[in-house]
Amino acid sequence: MVCTLTVLKVCSDDLGVVERELRAKVEQLPNFFQDGPVIIDLAAVEGSIDDPDAPPLCPLALSDLVQVLRRLALAPIGVRNPREGRMAELQALGLAPMWASAPRVAAARREAPSEDVALDAAAEEQVAQAPQDAPSPAPVATPRPALTLRNPLRGGQVAYAEGTDAIALAAVNSGGELIADGNVHVYGPLRGRAVAGVHGDEQARIFCQSLEAELVSIAGIYLGADDLPESHRGKPAKIRLQDERLVVEDL
Repeated sequence: MVCTLTVLKVCSDDLGVVERELRAKVEQLPNFFQDGPVIIDLAAVEGSIDDPDAPPLCPLALSDLVQVLRRLALAPIGVRNPREGRMAELQALGLAPMWASAPRVAAARREAPSEDVALDAAAEEQVAQAPQDAPSPAPVATPRPALTLRNPLRGGQVAYAEGTDAIALAAVNSGGELIADGNVHVYGPLRGRAVAGVHGDEQARIFCQSLEAELVSIAGIYLGADDLPESHRGKPAKIRLQDERLVVEDL
């Protein structure tokens, strides 16, 4: 089952107001919110992504908002339904785009006419008609090497593997975030957060030697600690996405 995390709906571009209201809320239940993962919802100030061509109602300094949350001992992990223009900023801040279901990009790909099929057929015809002495195709670019962490990832640290896999040779501790465009491998206890396929790669996987995570996510679908299967806690596990839900299996 997909869990419900704390969602911060930002209704003002005045970060002073946001911080005061958040502080009042956090002080009521400090232990509940301590290091709690938070998803940011900017729709009230930036408009809905249902109209992607419309300019933001009020662009917000997302980096400043992240600092506000961290001052209050909250742990921002992603932005819900982000506008396309925010993607580079999310990468720089170590935040994941989050959707309530599989990303719109994946849905659009399934619904769009199969242009790739037509293109592939045309390409095959061109190859068949090409002369035997046609120049060879350009060599395939060398894949980007995986991001490898040899030391434990501590609480508050964020590591992002852009365009590749992330490999942790030690523990990902509580409060740490390991994020990758590809797969996530943790050769030790996974106690923090692991986010794979951050840009919508539904084939991405998460592997760990001991599943004790605060949160795991693939292509925007996520499970929190309370929703991890008891039968897999503290054991080697692999996590994959199937039918818009996360499946946890023995490694």
